[in-house]
Amino acid sequence: MKELNPSITRSIADIKEPDKRKSDHTKTVSVPNSKAAAKLFGNLFELNISNGTFNPLVKADCQYIVDGHIIIDGYCKLKSITQLDNDDIEYNLVLFGSVANIFRELGEKYLNELDLSQWDHPFTREIQDKSWATEVYNSDSAGFVPFAYGTGYVYALADYGLTTDLNLFDIYHVPVSIYAREYMLALFSEAGYSWTSSFLDSNYFKHLVIPSDPASYALTAAEIDAKQFSANTPQFTSTGSTTSNNLPTGTSYSTPDTLIFTNEISDPSGVYNNATGEWTCSNGDFNLTALIDINATFTPSTGVSVVTTSDIEGRIELYADGVIINSQAFYITYDDYPISFSVGPRSTNTSPTYPEEEHTVTTSFSSAATAVQANLIPRNYNPPNRYLVSFQNQNLASGTVLTVKVKARYRGLNGNANHMFEDSSGSGYGGNATLDISVGAFYNKYNNEFPALGDTLKINKVIPKQIKQRDFLKSIINMHNLYVGVDPDNERNLIIEPREDFYTLDSINISEKIAQDREIEIKPVGNLNASEYLYKYKDDGDYYNKKYTENWSRSYGDRIINVLNDFTKTVKKTELIFSPTVSVAPPQKDKILPTIIGLDQNGQATTTKNNIRILYYDGLKPCSEVWRHQETFLNFTDNSTYPYMGHFDDPFNATLDLNFGLVNEVYYDDTTQAINVTNNNLYNLYHKKFIDEITSRDSNIVTAYVYLTPSDYKQWDFRKLYFFENAYFRLQKIEGYNPTSNDLTKCEFLQLKEANVFESQIIGLDGDSTGVTPDTSGTGGSGGVDDTEPKPVKGTKSASHVDGNNTTGRGVNYLGKNNYIAADAYYVDIVGDGNKVYSGASYITLKNSHNNIIDAKVTDVTLINTDGLTIEESNVTYIDGVKVNTAAISAPTAVSAISASQDVETDVRTYEVDTSGGDITLDFNLAIITYTEGQIWYFKKYAAANQLTIQSSGGTIDGAASISTTTQYNTIAIQYDGTNFIII
Repeated sequence: MKELNPSITRSIADIKEPDKRKSDHTKTVSVPNSKAAAKLFGNLFELNISNGTFNPLVKADCQYIVDGHIIIDGYCKLKSITQLDNDDIEYNLVLFGSVANIFRELGEKYLNELDLSQWDHPFTREIQDKSWATEVYNSDSAGFVPFAYGTGYVYALADYGLTTDLNLFDIYHVPVSIYAREYMLALFSEAGYSWTSSFLDSNYFKHLVIPSDPASYALTAAEIDAKQFSANTPQFTSTGSTTSNNLPTGTSYSTPDTLIFTNEISDPSGVYNNATGEWTCSNGDFNLTALIDINATFTPSTGVSVVTTSDIEGRIELYADGVIINSQAFYITYDDYPISFSVGPRSTNTSPTYPEEEHTVTTSFSSAATAVQANLIPRNYNPPNRYLVSFQNQNLASGTVLTVKVKARYRGLNGNANHMFEDSSGSGYGGNATLDISVGAFYNKYNNEFPALGDTLKINKVIPKQIKQRDFLKSIINMHNLYVGVDPDNERNLIIEPREDFYTLDSINISEKIAQDREIEIKPVGNLNASEYLYKYKDDGDYYNKKYTENWSRSYGDRIINVLNDFTKTVKKTELIFSPTVSVAPPQKDKILPTIIGLDQNGQATTTKNNIRILYYDGLKPCSEVWRHQETFLNFTDNSTYPYMGHFDDPFNATLDLNFGLVNEVYYDDTTQAINVTNNNLYNLYHKKFIDEITSRDSNIVTAYVYLTPSDYKQWDFRKLYFFENAYFRLQKIEGYNPTSNDLTKCEFLQLKEANVFESQIIGLDGDSTGVTPDTSGTGGSGGVDDTEPKPVKGTKSASHVDGNNTTGRGVNYLGKNNYIAADAYYVDIVGDGNKVYSGASYITLKNSHNNIIDAKVTDVTLINTDGLTIEESNVTYIDGVKVNTAAISAPTAVSAISASQDVETDVRTYEVDTSGGDITLDFNLAIITYTEGQIWYFKKYAAANQLTIQSSGGTIDGAASISTTTQYNTIAIQYDGTNFIII
């Protein structure tokens, strides 16, 4: 049998490209044709012998075995077919080892295709709070599991441009972060792999998280559709048809009869039951409408010709869990006779005293025992016999069952059941009446943009999109300079460790296997073809990443290693799929948050698209200023600690940094406590020793020819030391090995000048910007390596925004030029130029006012048409440059939290309005309340749903009867000028 004569290459890493990892692989091997080969390869590679075509994109699992030793266990691909002289063929294959298999298994799959559904959980504040350090909800066990780093998810704080003052975080503004280890577990499991790795099981790795943008909470069209339904074709439950039973006569109504809308037009998730007429809703705010066209049939009990003198009174009722929550009355009458409970003659079609309209029928005589149909006279509705019952923006709890019912009664003249009909002489007769509802519809609309409280958050929904699993894995490997080996006892178990932990001290003496009659080539490792090594995260377009790059002409947290090399200017770049994340806090604040924001045209924070990030979650950190975690207006917690994540493990006393290098600038200050950072970063921890060793003049690449057997090839491990020539070496590559030949095999070894293990430094930010050089005690890097790091500048550079306005604060509004507003000033509203509002000032309103100074920490200041003042006291108002006599103005201090419409009171300063239950109107009622000239009120709308209206009975607000807002967290300030009200 013809030998395959393979040429196998096996390599741990290409030294010239340290981010590449290669598997065992062969050059082309030729397999002779046979019946078995033709059948096998024909099926595997879609081979057509007659025309020589095949599918070059197909891979097939394979093993190459010599003397009972599995030399290659992996996959193969058909490279070409060779036509021989004897009209036979050979199959030319390339074989690849199993290290590459996990990437093959991952293929083109995306990260959000991983199944992490065990971490689906109810969307509530309680769930978020517990994730910080207590418990994590696990849907597989339908309950909580104890908190542990690396398990599930955590709701750590971050600023995505959604919070107004960095002290109020709605649950929709806090990102859920999935632990990186959960991604790795799911990725390996679904690819059919396991790992042996102290690193992936380490405390450090368990702290790494992948945050999600809160924008990912938004419901998709399919998720909204799943909450909605639409049905038509109603029928009565009691009759199973569109016609009711005979209505009761007199004062008693019929038993409410459930309407079943039998034809489902749309109901993707089966929330409506067209057999029972029940809609079982999920959490959220809904609109609901039920409508029916009602006709009546009147049937006299006599054989003489008669006209009806009766009417039908009824109600359409909407039930929630058996309780009426809304209803609509209807009336059907003839127009010839005034009915005792109606107003006006029938011919005028005047509405009854009830607020609902009636529709009437024209007088119609009939022969004996013949039904009199109700022919409609137009009611103020189109069609006139259509009635509906509905609600808008009603918040419903999950599991609430809603139904539509109809009840009615048939009343004779003056309530006389024996006077339902009259003949031409005025004699009365009895009879019956029925309803017909052949036309109708029942449908809802879901109004929430985001999941409702208590809805299940599908965790896969928040996984970053368009990220391939293999790219994620590769970045984790490159980030930590991980080496990947195959477990010799289980090819689907990978041994994964950082370079320094991957190697062992086990050694093999191979002196007798080195061919002494062949040259041993020694060349310095320092001859690598790069003069610069660049380690970095992927650039992103959020405000602080762009700001840092503009200020410093480099990426946040990158690391540049310069190597003395006169022969090349090549830059070797290692770039992750993750983007850097800047940690930020306003001046004098100690709640340091990863910040991923944009800026609008006024320089105010907004949301922005962003790339995938990776951060370090380090639990709860103390903060000097209490912050609020809010589910609803009345459901919140005030916290003096916050769930911290960032690239430092601690922003003030860092011992670890997820960046490759120290940054030039930190975006927070040391007014609350000193800032100590560290150079214990990714480069120094995982890459420095490698670069120091391979760039050292004393490190060498040694190439020798070796007598290698199949047993040697199988047992030689890249993790071990190899002794020959009175020195120890690391095996790097086996090149061109043929297990079926006695030829020598070329092997490449690495003899390194051992560099010291990196020792981290704590660096206090004291204003000295001298560079930081890692302490290596003078060893390593002797080939001319410059790996100096910058010493960060503390505090933030001021940010100049639109029209010279300058602020990084939140909850501020300004219209004008060259205004300065301190970052920690809040509730500031300026219309004017050149004003300055200093640190801690609050509730500052400047209208048509210029070049004023508001001193630090003053509060409740209003300037109207006022220029050039310096305000050093709180609770003052200036109009036209004149201080208003505050003694003549009532000084309300109360803050009133309300959820219902009411008059505006004089003793309330601020109204916190919760519109989640419906529209709310607040009235400056001049008819009954005396307001004091100059008094100011603040109105803050907290809920996203519905509308807040402020009106003035007997007056105006900026010349209008009322003003309205639908914007969540919008604040309106209104002042009384003695006659009317003005917005300030």
